Amino acid sequence: MGRRAHWVDPQTNRRLDYTKIIPEDNIELTGIWQMEFDTEDHATHYQNGILSDLEVLAIKRFKNGLGIGFVESWIQQVNDDAGAPAALNGFAGRAFGIGPIATYSTKVGKSHLDFNARWIHDFGVSKRVEGDAFNFSASLKF
Repeated sequence: MGRRAHWVDPQTNRRLDYTKIIPEDNIELTGIWQMEFDTEDHATHYQNGILSDLEVLAIKRFKNGLGIGFVESWIQQVNDDAGAPAALNGFAGRAFGIGPIATYSTKVGKSHLDFNARWIHDFGVSKRVEGDAFNFSASLKF
């Protein structure tokens, strides 16, 4: 809906994370819940609704740095978008998703390099745009 609006980063005080490591099996279980609040785009007078996002991950990690597992998500927009050109009844709907996740971790000198790829297939979608999402990320800790 445009990127002239500002996004309030929920990672500082609007996000809850929990991770459980099962060391004997090298399994990671993670749950993340966050709320997204956007400001109005003053050029279009468009205001996105508040979005709730719950994500659950289960990853089996191997000694060679590879990890495989699955991700499940539930996205719920709790109120309608507002302003012109609000479409699809304001998007106040929901979507569920599930798919595989693959990770790889290694050391580069004294730094730590992580890769993450995931594919999430939407289902049970109501009043939202439906589709599949693919995400790839890399991070370097130094």
